[in-house]
Amino acid sequence: MFTGLVEARGRLVITPAPHTASDGARIVVGDVPFAAELAIGESVAVDGVCLTVVAHDDRSFTADVMAETLRRTTLGRLAPDHVVNLERAARSDGRLGGHVVQGHVDATARLIAVRTEGDARILRLQVADAEAAALIVAKGSIAVDGVSLTVSARRADWFEVSLIPQTQRDTDLGALAVGDEVNLETDVLARQLRRLLVAGVGAADATRVAPTASLAAAGTGLPTAAPAPIDAGVVTTDAIPADPRDAEDDRAVARAVDALRQGLPVLVADDERRENEGDAIISAALATPHWIAWMIRHTSGYLCAPMPDAIADRLALPPMVADNRDPKGTAYTVTCDAATGVTTGISAADRCHTLNVLADSATAPDGLTRPGHVVPLRARPGGVLERAGHTEASVDLMRIAGLPEVAAIGEMVLDSGEMMRFPDLVRMGDAAGLPVLTVAQIARWRERRERPADADAVVAPVPAATGDWQEVRA
Repeated sequence: MFTGLVEARGRLVITPAPHTASDGARIVVGDVPFAAELAIGESVAVDGVCLTVVAHDDRSFTADVMAETLRRTTLGRLAPDHVVNLERAARSDGRLGGHVVQGHVDATARLIAVRTEGDARILRLQVADAEAAALIVAKGSIAVDGVSLTVSARRADWFEVSLIPQTQRDTDLGALAVGDEVNLETDVLARQLRRLLVAGVGAADATRVAPTASLAAAGTGLPTAAPAPIDAGVVTTDAIPADPRDAEDDRAVARAVDALRQGLPVLVADDERRENEGDAIISAALATPHWIAWMIRHTSGYLCAPMPDAIADRLALPPMVADNRDPKGTAYTVTCDAATGVTTGISAADRCHTLNVLADSATAPDGLTRPGHVVPLRARPGGVLERAGHTEASVDLMRIAGLPEVAAIGEMVLDSGEMMRFPDLVRMGDAAGLPVLTVAQIARWRERRERPADADAVVAPVPAATGDWQEVRA
């Protein structure tokens, strides 16, 4: 076990074989101030990778590296004379600083931006591995090249860490340049909790108490908000992916929920046999003028606000027409604006304010004027399992994320004026750094986690409205 507090720096004398090699390799690290104190079999973290000393002298040590380690970490790509961070294993009689680090690298990340704030150096790192990315949380601990750091900011496809001057001087992180690659080890508690959630709770030990996973994070990462159950009378069952498609559904929903909780849009495509179109979806409660302007720019500009019947009823938003003949059965209500805080109501800032007001549980009917420039929609109670539309998908996602169940949606269009199809959405998602998923993935994800209560089924963790731990026989 390590602490992430770098003890010294060394220099690679002999580098590993290329990471494509099928066999392992042997490395020698020189200029090691504590080399003479090492013992054969002792563990040393090299840029965050736990290695075993197989030989040493007064200034260097030798370690063997397995082929899997060469592929997973940066060790297989380092050049001679590369400076590496070093830490010996923690002693039981010493103080434990930093955080618990195992030296088991989860993934690598690439430095995509650097900026300074006073004396601090802010590194923005991009993680390609979706499973590792799902375990990174704002203000959580992370080891970067073996250095214990705190995640200062987190978005859908990147995170940031801040380096104080001492860390810049005493580790190799101070010399990183954009494009450089680093090793990542996520928080050990997050990893173990994820494994627990994937494994589920067995019937053989009915007294075990498992942490309640948010619907968004079950089987993929740590919950960061406590959602309400999707509906009374349904419970969450085992979330063990049965095939690769299930695992991808888990990752897609987790990425979407993570983005939504940060106030970012997600791009959702429906079935090719239905509309074969995609919508940008964002939380109405967390929407900002910036992202509403982005949605207006990249959609038809006709923004709607899906919500459950109960919220529409509370806000006195009746159906737009008595005889709805919309081919897809979209349940439009009368349009509205916020009663205060807007001018004409049409600008991105004004529509954003109206969306925030719609999502505010304290808003009364007189907090809105009718007609207006935002179009509320009533979602079916059963969500995407009742109607496979963007209206229901958006409310399901809000509910899964534990957010107020009002969304903002707009249909994505190309600059040519044509509707975006799934490949177009993927390209847009890649360009904007936004998650892309499908209505079908949300439906499959829900179907695997919900079924009528059955007292004879196995014990499984289910989400409680309070966010507390809860054991339910499902």
